[in-house]
Amino acid sequence: MNSLRRAALGAALAGVLPPWAQSAPLPVPTPASAPAPASRPGGRVWRIAASNHGQDFARALAEAGDGDTLELGPGVHRGAVGVVRQPRLTLRAATGDDACVLDADGRDAEGKAILVAKGRELHLEGLVLRGCRVPDGNGAGVRHESGLLSAHGCRFEDNENGILTGNAPGLVLRLEGCHFGRPAASAARLKHLLYVGRIDRLELRDCSFGPGDGGHLLKCRARASEIAGCVLADVWAGQPAGRAAYELEFAEGGQHRVEGNLIVQSAGSLNPTLLAFGAEAWRLPAGSPPARLELVDNTFVNLGDAGAGFVRVWASHLPAGSGWTAANNRFAGPGRLVLPSATNAGGNRRIALSELRGFEPLGWRLPPGVPAQ
Repeated sequence: MNSLRRAALGAALAGVLPPWAQSAPLPVPTPASAPAPASRPGGRVWRIAASNHGQDFARALAEAGDGDTLELGPGVHRGAVGVVRQPRLTLRAATGDDACVLDADGRDAEGKAILVAKGRELHLEGLVLRGCRVPDGNGAGVRHESGLLSAHGCRFEDNENGILTGNAPGLVLRLEGCHFGRPAASAARLKHLLYVGRIDRLELRDCSFGPGDGGHLLKCRARASEIAGCVLADVWAGQPAGRAAYELEFAEGGQHRVEGNLIVQSAGSLNPTLLAFGAEAWRLPAGSPPARLELVDNTFVNLGDAGAGFVRVWASHLPAGSGWTAANNRFAGPGRLVLPSATNAGGNRRIALSELRGFEPLGWRLPPGVPAQ
């Protein structure tokens, strides 16, 4: 899937319409038996069938050891929540034709999430995590509190936050081929699809986000990140338009490279800026390098009014020596485009909305009724 997405995105950015029309599906599971470990190099495999109460999942999670894998069968694993304390653990869907869903079903781990990651490494593969609500309104598919959290081909839907990280050095979040869908309908707190705290690093590739509702599609306070080949869109064909605030925010500066992404703001946005950098005061540890933002080969789309701003940098909030560059980006729709000469590395240009048809293989297209110019 990821090679297909990258090829489609490259063709779209080049203005070439690829011959296919849809992106490849996410990995899906096959049937599994009751939780009983099977040996494999590097750890045991616990095969868990779907159930309505999550007892089998809880038992396997409690008894699994360092390096083990929990392989979840097809269907809905209701109430399958828990705290992951093993140094290394993998949770994956078996391969097959049906989706594998971890549905909170009114439960949570520690009042925080479906899964709370407290080990050294937690790897998620091909899972759907949905339905988390907690009393403080800050429930997540996963609460990332230590070590490395990686997810490949996963979906996060109908949670108050898709993933919410802690604020601690040593944390790394690595996501590839994941989708973050519309958050839970709730008046409590801002609902960010992905909220990254003050961690060491975020790596985000071939992922998609949206629509949003009140919060950001992605809010990031990490010291460094690389975001490549993603679609962050508050508008998706066949769904009601969202009302997100920023599509992408780096609240406290940091070192960030944003390359080859599609970033789309809806007419119902609660904030006119698509990408914000340094809106909040610099809070990274003393000795951190100056802030750096690199925007390369991205497409920004505003489907709202002319008061929008495609990119905004709060230079006065950032330390001396900070810098930002923009090269070969495209900007579609009305709105303010301010790229000072010192930051404009060339190749940035306005395009017509009609040029966005090349993104259809990624699952995104212009909604009906939007003018092409």
